[in-house]
Amino acid sequence: MTKPLSSAVGASGPPEVDGPGNLSAPVGTAVALRCSVVSALPPNIQWLRLLTAAPASAERPRKVLEYEGATYEVLAPSGVAALSNHTWITKLVIDKLNEHSAG
Repeated sequence: MTKPLSSAVGASGPPEVDGPGNLSAPVGTAVALRCSVVSALPPNIQWLRLLTAAPASAERPRKVLEYEGATYEVLAPSGVAALSNHTWITKLVIDKLNEHSAG
């Protein structure tokens, strides 16, 4: 029998998300962005990069999401790992920042 979402989440309420916010780093450097989520259920975490202009169909990234008039590229995270106390973590690593990395 499947439990309703409200009982599966439990008394803890909705998931708590802690992400990197806005960051700046010099071109050419490597960065690792981390996002952690506290949830009784395994989360589905996706990293998105805002595209400043919608690319032509031949230039579109493999995975694109359009939401409220904006276009985003869906980036590949390192996966989601379970920590203790219903805490989940994922990391996005960009080996060498360039102008394309912005967003």
